[in-house]
Amino acid sequence: MLECIENKQPDLAIFDLMMEHDDSGFILSYKIKKKNTDVPVIIATAVTAETGMKFGVETEQDKQWIKADLYLDKGLRGDQLHREVRKLMKI
Repeated sequence: MLECIENKQPDLAIFDLMMEHDDSGFILSYKIKKKNTDVPVIIATAVTAETGMKFGVETEQDKQWIKADLYLDKGLRGDQLHREVRKLMKI
């Protein structure tokens, strides 16, 4: 995944918070935003439901360390995701 981020510029990135490593969604979001701040990033996860730990990007302080434009809890419907992607992409 890191190689893809380093060699290409996606129109949008959607990461799961917990992939190969517990924090890899955070790491990938950070790296893609460091390379290009204009790429919209969505983090989707079930970590809140599974652990009770809450994450979000509602405040500027949250955005400083999470480095994502949108944080979504898993379980959302396809039409909800589509609507959120359209908002971020401004289409």
